[in-house]
Amino acid sequence: MAGIREEAERQHRVIDMMLTMHAVLRDRYKRRELFISTVLICSSFILVAGIFLNPDILNKLTISPEVVRFVVRVSSLIVFLAALIELKVDWRGQAEKHEAAYKALQKLKVSSKELLVDYTFSDEQVKDKWILINATLNEQYPIPEKEFSKLKSLHLKKVSLSKMTSEHPGCPLLVLKFLLLCRSINKAYRKTVSKREYDNDESLKYSGQPNDPR
Repeated sequence: MAGIREEAERQHRVIDMMLTMHAVLRDRYKRRELFISTVLICSSFILVAGIFLNPDILNKLTISPEVVRFVVRVSSLIVFLAALIELKVDWRGQAEKHEAAYKALQKLKVSSKELLVDYTFSDEQVKDKWILINATLNEQYPIPEKEFSKLKSLHLKKVSLSKMTSEHPGCPLLVLKFLLLCRSINKAYRKTVSKREYDNDESLKYSGQPNDPR
């Protein structure tokens, strides 16, 4: 039973990480969609205003018709490019897919949490429930492979920062982020040095060289 519980805890952490990944991608695509939509609307407004602007108003504002024509041409080009980009990349569709995956994973997280806190489930019941959870997890919209490592690092930093905030609630968040960065760099450096020393020692053993140079 202990092994099953350990696997359940691991799967629960995986679901939690996937939630963070889909949330980040959802918000990213929403921001991009909002930006391109804003550019499209503003450019369209300038284009229409430039076409139907009364020449008398231009004279009163001392604006040259050549300037207006130039602005209209630039606006029409921006409208075309923005519409083409919006159609090609489909940021709205991407955001909706990640939003759907996020909502599905939220339900999976609740189900997996029940398995961890409720010890009345038998081994077979836990296995059956995890088969269903894994099947649902595999059906979700995938995370881009090139984004996976970056998003995983972001999730782990979020978890570590959350623990540090709980331990030191009065410390400014910026300071905690800096301490986390320093701690991570130091830990990575020490592990790299230790591994290098171990590899060098192993190479001496295999080459028949004595470890002591004397």
